Parts: sequence; C-alpha cells; structure tokens
Amino acid sequence: MYVELHARSAFSFLEGSSLPEDLAGMCGRLGMPAMALLDTDGVYGAPRFHLAAKKIEIKAHIGAEVTANFSPQRHRDTEKKTTASVFLFWFPLARDIRISAA
Repeated sequence: MYVELHARSAFSFLEGSSLPEDLAGMCGRLGMPAMALLDTDGVYGAPRFHLAAKKIEIKAHIGAEVTANFSPQRHRDTEKKTTASVFLFWFPLARDIRISAA
C-alpha cells in the first residue's frame, strides 16, 4: 500500500499546483488511508487539507519543509559564504497524541 508522505499543495509557490482539497480527494479515490502535506516554509494549506481529509475519512498528516539560511560567524560580512539547509517538521494532531500514565 502506497502513502504519499511529502505532498505539496498550491500554497507552496512554484512547487505544487493542486489545491489541498484536490489532493485529499485524489488520495481517497486511489484508496490511500493517509497522506502527508508538507508545504514549503509554512502550513498555509493545512486547515483546508485537514477538513477535506476528515470529510472523506482519511488520516491527514501535516508538516512543513522549512528552509533556513545560515552564515557562519567568521564569514558574516560576505554573502557568498551563506549555506542553506532544509528541515522537515511534522505536526501531530491532538487526536494522534497518546499519553500513558506511568
């Protein structure tokens, strides 16, 4: 069974073209039980994706692909020494968090 864990919506400028509702709908039509939406530098499509996934009873995973530029202290005055890193964050929904009593 295939589950997409790194989909981008139209809210990821120049990287995704489908609306969050369309992504959730296609996921349901293909019989996938879940999908993860990781938009670039924000969670702008998350509310719409979550509501659409809830209607068709698939599990929505929400996250963001965050880009950060770092400039080492010794190269602070030169722009050419800047390095970029990409971090992936997944945000669990409250219903997915399980707390066990110790």
